[in-house]
Amino acid sequence: LYKQYIPYILSNPNITIDFVLANRKYIDDWERISSNHSITVQDIESNPNLPWDFQALSDNLNITEDFFVKHIDKDWDFRKIVQNNHNISTKFIMEHSSLPWCWRAFSTERNITECDDFPHIIWKECCWNKYITLDFVKKHIDKDWNWDFLSSNESITLKDIEENLDL
Repeated sequence: LYKQYIPYILSNPNITIDFVLANRKYIDDWERISSNHSITVQDIESNPNLPWDFQALSDNLNITEDFFVKHIDKDWDFRKIVQNNHNISTKFIMEHSSLPWCWRAFSTERNITECDDFPHIIWKECCWNKYITLDFVKKHIDKDWNWDFLSSNESITLKDIEENLDL
């Protein structure tokens, strides 16, 4: 009777791999299962025969750098990883810069203050980055900042603006 509710149950944060395996014949939404945060790396590695959706796994916060490297040949969504998965560190992304990361998302979402002059930073996009400070901006005053957007950054205080009108 409950098989009609399977598509909804797959989004439940309490779902287990045992439930998935017991109801396998009713399941066709592997995107929903793969992105569910209750599904772990161990669940995936223990069940390699299941049709995991690696685009959706990119949203799964349990994905680790080690798991990612083991499955680097899969169809990952690099933008989602940059934006959502902080188990994949900024340092790791920088060390693997030859991969097709979304550098716009990197510039807006990651703590670029750890990166300094990393060549893939899109400086105009950094204006939205919550990690930047006025000191960081001053250190990189020569970069192509969007001053209008920078003025609305939550990390830049009104006092910062008032005391640095000459920038």
